[in-house]
Amino acid sequence: DDPAVIERLRRAANLFADSLQRAAEVPGKSAARHIPTARINQGLCFQAAGEWKGARESYASFLKLHPDHKLATRIRFSLAGACVELNEMEDAQQHYSQAAAGAGAQEQDLAVRALLQASVILRRLERPKDAIPLLKDAVGRAGKLQGNDAETARLVVDAGYQHSVALIESGAGEEALGALSTYLESFPGSRNE
Repeated sequence: DDPAVIERLRRAANLFADSLQRAAEVPGKSAARHIPTARINQGLCFQAAGEWKGARESYASFLKLHPDHKLATRIRFSLAGACVELNEMEDAQQHYSQAAAGAGAQEQDLAVRALLQASVILRRLERPKDAIPLLKDAVGRAGKLQGNDAETARLVVDAGYQHSVALIESGAGEEALGALSTYLESFPGSRNE
């Protein structure tokens, strides 16, 4: 929120834009290998400055030019977040779903987060039935997460709870009651009880 910091972030984003333009003009691969990193950093600067359109454009450009990059899933997650900030909820939901679909074995915690975010958006758009398959996927993936840390435990609990709520909202009757009963048995004393 500090205006001086925001200004430095904007200046940095513009410097990355300048370096991207110059790198594209240099023949050969020496400059080209820095392009993905520069584009990511430009998006991060825009994001930190709260300039969501710039962040969205940087992330979208990165994904268009480098769809198989090792950071593509994380950048797609960031792109979805930028879309949320711009109130582009349909696009955000699609990007979160795509981030989950593209997540590798080491990114399953991010996949669960993406599925939860996509389902929250669908529920806010009054489409709880569309959220149910995403939440079933999230519950399945969350159950396989490795780790005993608080964040992993929170993801497991949230996935089960959100799935139960989406079933209730969609009018799933007995299935909703069964899911809620299973959730309460699995997580006694949770903050959602």
